Amino acid sequence: MNRIYKLVIVDDEKEISNGFAMFFPWKELGFSVEGQFRHGQELLEYISKSQVDLVICDVRMPGMDGLELVQKISHLTLAAKPKIIFFSAYGEFTYAQQAMQYGVMQYILKSTPYDELIAIFREIHKKMDEELGADKDCIDSEPDDQVMSAIKDYIEKHLDTVTLENLAKEVYLSPAYVSRYFKGRTGENFQDYLIMRKMKRAVVLLNDLRYRIGDISSQVGYSNAFNFTRAFKKYYGKTPKEYRQEKTGHFLPDDGEGSW
Repeated sequence: MNRIYKLVIVDDEKEISNGFAMFFPWKELGFSVEGQFRHGQELLEYISKSQVDLVICDVRMPGMDGLELVQKISHLTLAAKPKIIFFSAYGEFTYAQQAMQYGVMQYILKSTPYDELIAIFREIHKKMDEELGADKDCIDSEPDDQVMSAIKDYIEKHLDTVTLENLAKEVYLSPAYVSRYFKGRTGENFQDYLIMRKMKRAVVLLNDLRYRIGDISSQVGYSNAFNFTRAFKKYYGKTPKEYRQEKTGHFLPDDGEGSW
């Protein structure tokens, strides 16, 4: 079972905090967002009573800035002190140096591209696992399985409309990351897999004489019968009409395939 780490976010900009908490794929990365705070003092009161594994903190905040907050956390008597990550809009080298001196785990710019953020937090999770002596074979296995399951489930339910872009929105990842992730996990390109699933579904429907070829083409996501016929012949070496007649011994009089 993959370890889930509890994290909190401290940022006085409510919109940024809410967006980061709600729309970043924390669950898939092995984290659970336990709270959001706008001021450092609120966080101090919370972690004095509740376990937190990771604090993601803005640098410039009113009242108590990030460095002061880190110093105060270091003086708290806790069973286990949380890891600290600075998440800032400012790439100030001197500030970053000071942050590392105070034991901050990482200094991340808010302008960091989405794909890079995903990779960063995967690595952070891995490091936290290693520090706790977690079984390395289990690292990331559950999140990966969940993401892949969600991707394949979405494809099967939306073969008529699925695109890489709308699938990426469904799993809260970028299209480029989904494409690389899918290739890395399955060894095949996303588009090749999608075509395969469309063709397999088409074969099932061709064996059912209730469906005309024109109907089947729209059900597997082709705008017209000609495009479907061309794709099917490229995949199977025969047209849908030829396949249907060969497998069922029948074809429908209005089994139009478009001009060929």
